Amino acid sequence: MTETARKRLLPSSKNWIWKMTDVMSPQQRSELMARIRGTRNESTEMALARLLRAAHLSGWRRHSRISWQAEHLSPSLRKILLKNNFRASVVPDFMFRERRTVLFIDGCFWHSCPQHGTVPSSNVDYWGPKLLRNRNRDRFVDAALCHLGWTVLRVWEHELKQPERLTNWLLRQLNPG
Repeated sequence: MTETARKRLLPSSKNWIWKMTDVMSPQQRSELMARIRGTRNESTEMALARLLRAAHLSGWRRHSRISWQAEHLSPSLRKILLKNNFRASVVPDFMFRERRTVLFIDGCFWHSCPQHGTVPSSNVDYWGPKLLRNRNRDRFVDAALCHLGWTVLRVWEHELKQPERLTNWLLRQLNPG
């Protein structure tokens, strides 16, 4: 390790952290990071897919887009759509087209679970509004889909830890009567 590299190592508790100077301006870094797209909540979706298969629930598709025209929404929903610059479409985690039912699996952090959701202590000015926007978008999507005749089901990520209970609930919701 060179002398300059050694100077950049900072002690942090028991570990050493490599501190590197960013070669991009904050604006360039922001633009670069904004283009990065995650892999969704792949592990939780796959766990839920296995659960649906084990319960012999069929007729679902993953990541099928549902779009709508603003004029097909109620005036109050149209106002929310335009005011918040929400997209006029949604990609539910699971769609049961014949039942006109969509199923979302919400991460406890990203969707502010009442039991497990936390707001990070750093960069609060960013995370507070970000998580609030996520909750508001969820409510809007639920209302828009209901207005268009869809049934919306939402499952918290932590509910996957009780598969039998979740399966029973899903069977009751998807096979009423």
